[in-house]
Order: sequence, then C-alpha cells, then structure tokens
Amino acid sequence: MLFRKKSSHLSDDQKREKIDAVYNGARRGFSGIPEISADEVMQRQSSGEELLLVDVRTPKEQQVSKIPGAITIDEFEANLDQHAEATVVCYCTIGGRSGQKTAQLREHGVNAHNMPGSVLSWSHAGGSFVDESGEACKRAHVYNSKFDLLADGYESVW
Repeated sequence: MLFRKKSSHLSDDQKREKIDAVYNGARRGFSGIPEISADEVMQRQSSGEELLLVDVRTPKEQQVSKIPGAITIDEFEANLDQHAEATVVCYCTIGGRSGQKTAQLREHGVNAHNMPGSVLSWSHAGGSFVDESGEACKRAHVYNSKFDLLADGYESVW
C-alpha cells in the first residue's frame, strides 16, 4: 500500500538541513567516492554534457516516478558494455543506497558518482520527475515517512 502526503510541515531550509544531516551520517559507509550534486547535474546537462543517471531504488519506488532520462540499475547492469565510457550518476532517495552502489561500481572500473541527497535534493534544485507513462510530475517515492522531505510543491509517496 502506498501512502501519499504533501511534504511535511518543515520549511524547505529545515528539510535541506535534515537531508544533509542524514546523508552525512550515511556517507561514513562509503567515504571517498566522487559526488555530483543535483544542482551540478542540472548545470552539466544544460551545458550539453551527457550524464547517465542510474536509479538504484526498488521497482516499487520507480513505479511512482524517476528523474527524466534515468535508467534502472537493472537496465544499466544488463548493458554494461554499452555504458563503458559513460559518466554515471547513481541516485536513490537520499544517497545512502546509491552511495553503496557507486562504491561497488567503481570497484569494477565504472566511472560512477553519487548524488548526495538524491531524489530529495533533486526536488530542492527544482528538478522534475516523470511517471511510468513518461509524463512530467512533481511526485516521488521517498522510501518511508522519515524521508518526507521533498521541497514544497512536491508530493511524497511511501
């Protein structure tokens, strides 16, 4: 069962502080890996750089929405040769799972980077999402109520 809720009563600044605190705690498990922020991903994409966004969340989470142009981790791993030269940016809800996956991919020679704050930071950078049909939306699966930290104007699902 999915629960939907407008993002919490916290201000966007308070939400960003909480995202940073939770991510910094998780980061200890995969310190030293390269990171690319949501803002930087958007800037680099708008300047024409090709970045391969890889969604490492569960299929249930991905059914709600993904970042436009992203592929699933299963799609990526099934086509490793096709993506051998890509600059890969992994994301999840807040960056913990994607940080672990980034570390694993780097051990196998993939030019992978983690997106700190992941889906949550993407919303705070003003990024959009697409649903399963490819339609733009402002809704994202945030894993559970603890991560109900999307920016104002977005809808959290868990």
